[in-house]
Amino acid sequence: METEYPDSVAKVSLAFSVGRAAKTQLVADFGVGEELALNVFGWVGGKLVCVAQMDLSWPDFGDEDKESRIADAVVVMRRGWGCDSFTMLAEGYVSKDPAFSKNKDLIDAFLEDRSSRVTECLSIVNVDHVNDVVDVCAVPFRIKGRRNIEWGPLMRSDNTEVLRNRGYVRMMVEALGVDQIDPPVDLDTFYLALSTGLSEQAGFFLQYDI
Repeated sequence: METEYPDSVAKVSLAFSVGRAAKTQLVADFGVGEELALNVFGWVGGKLVCVAQMDLSWPDFGDEDKESRIADAVVVMRRGWGCDSFTMLAEGYVSKDPAFSKNKDLIDAFLEDRSSRVTECLSIVNVDHVNDVVDVCAVPFRIKGRRNIEWGPLMRSDNTEVLRNRGYVRMMVEALGVDQIDPPVDLDTFYLALSTGLSEQAGFFLQYDI
């Protein structure tokens, strides 16, 4: 991919465009209930160098296990490809009324309320090591009928306290402090070994020929 994405705004915009297109197609093809896999975009400067996608068929052992798997993915992306920023794209829930949703699981609050106070969303977090910036974004959506989506406006904050799963951000920030491996002569074998190991050990598909 030759296009440059020089800042957090551009990187978040790309992630949202990809996520919106994928989610819209999933709902159009299969209806309500199809989940978009979590993706982590890996950048070197403004260039997208790799994308890790979580394998949805991998057994789900909860948030701690997901944090560990994300940690494995971003460390591999940092050590193998020298990524200096990450953009995470996932499905989630967003509350527009913190008083209502305080101390509640957002899924339960969504099912309980059924109004616009808690909605499904695409969650996008960009962590930039070079500029020491973390952007937290959410784009609410509502399923209309069974196969159509109504998208809301993008919501943005630089306060990670608004996140319920702040461990995901911590994993990305910590990975950016890891040293890159000196690239060997046989890069093809090196990259294949890293991507295969990540798939087998952490359930992430890594695409790097982009």
